[in-house]
Amino acid sequence: MKSGSIILIACLLLAAVGITWSQNEEARKHLLHELGGPYFVSRAKVQEDLRLSDEQEHKLSAKLSSDLLEAKDLLGKLKSLKDGEREKLMQPSYEKLEAFLQENLTADQLARFQQLKLQYDSPGIMLRPEVITKLSITDEQRQKFMAAIQGMQKMIIPLLQEARSGGNQQEILLKVTKLRQDCQAQIVAFLNEAQRHQWEEMTGKSLVIW
Repeated sequence: MKSGSIILIACLLLAAVGITWSQNEEARKHLLHELGGPYFVSRAKVQEDLRLSDEQEHKLSAKLSSDLLEAKDLLGKLKSLKDGEREKLMQPSYEKLEAFLQENLTADQLARFQQLKLQYDSPGIMLRPEVITKLSITDEQRQKFMAAIQGMQKMIIPLLQEARSGGNQQEILLKVTKLRQDCQAQIVAFLNEAQRHQWEEMTGKSLVIW
């Protein structure tokens, strides 16, 4: 699932429940997470996994609060854009947050962050050129990956339509999460033993970020 679809769900969620920028921290973190890209670092379980210090948590919280205020003006535009256009619009924010993390995390924390980033971006990450090259993915495997992801996307479309018509947002997010996890498991099954071992090294210990 592309981050644009995640952003669309976030916009629909925002409209449905009327989240304001002064509401509780957990609601704000949830919306930040749904913005996609490196914003998954806003989740408490991710920060705990990274073992952030009190000072790091304070700095990150301030950065995310600032980004959330800036994103408020973007959310209205995101709903009307296609996936690629949404990602392009969000890219500057992604790059600024990654630069912030580079400056404020230790080398070990950054290494773990990169592992979690691969986990968060699955299953779509498996089609990116750098991953295909690193894992020596064959054309046949790539075609199987594409078929699995397209199948997942077909099942997600009615969920997005349900979200637009006022469906239960939390239930929809849970269903999308399950579809992503099932698709990733299917793709990993297409890897040979050496590729699976390398992928496990690249992603590290599994963490259910969603």
